[in-house]
Amino acid sequence: MSYIHIIAHMKKKNSNPKVKEKPILHIEADCKSKEDALTNILIPYVSNSGRILIGGAIVSAADIEKISVFESHEDSKTLYRIKSQEMEASSTRMASQGVIGFFGTTLYGAIHSKAQEITNDILREAMNRHRPVV
Repeated sequence: MSYIHIIAHMKKKNSNPKVKEKPILHIEADCKSKEDALTNILIPYVSNSGRILIGGAIVSAADIEKISVFESHEDSKTLYRIKSQEMEASSTRMASQGVIGFFGTTLYGAIHSKAQEITNDILREAMNRHRPVV
């Protein structure tokens, strides 16, 4: 089975460049089909058509700075578990060499490193489907 994972990077609200603002990410993990991802999130995003439900949040398409789309054969929990195990092994190796620190991961990091990015291809498809018939 194939899973689609969508990460929406939201526009920063503070325009002051001196204020360091942590980016807001909304993650829609484990879409069961490419068609669901296109219909429910990506076509509304490229058409800038109002509000989108992504990762449990209702956001305005205009407030999304960037969308990244990934595909994997594993669900997000499995990707997270695999990446966490790799990071734990790496942390153990580093500790044996005298380097102390915590090397953890996030859901974003797991998806980003363990799934295949398909952003350009699927957004092109969404744009082609959105084009109004003249």
